[in-house]
Amino acid sequence: ITMEWMDGIKLTDQEGIRRLGLDTQKLVETGVFCGIKQLLEDGFFHADAHPGNLMASPGGALIYLDFGNVAEVHKSDRDGLLKAFVAYVNND
Repeated sequence: ITMEWMDGIKLTDQEGIRRLGLDTQKLVETGVFCGIKQLLEDGFFHADAHPGNLMASPGGALIYLDFGNVAEVHKSDRDGLLKAFVAYVNND
């Protein structure tokens, strides 16, 4: 089911991204931030976030498509993930 049309360009279209003047490093950083926020803060995540389900808007926003596969992360699991992430960052 299509719920809404989103104008954007596939992340695999590097020429199109260059043509729009989008910063690929910023798109990568946004994607990483979104994934971490979904897992650790929101408690749910898009479980099928491959390049075919991601686009960039003409303004540089990241667009997620196809929410047919999402998952919930319970608070206790989020706490464990956060502890593991902090330990990794601190080389602990």
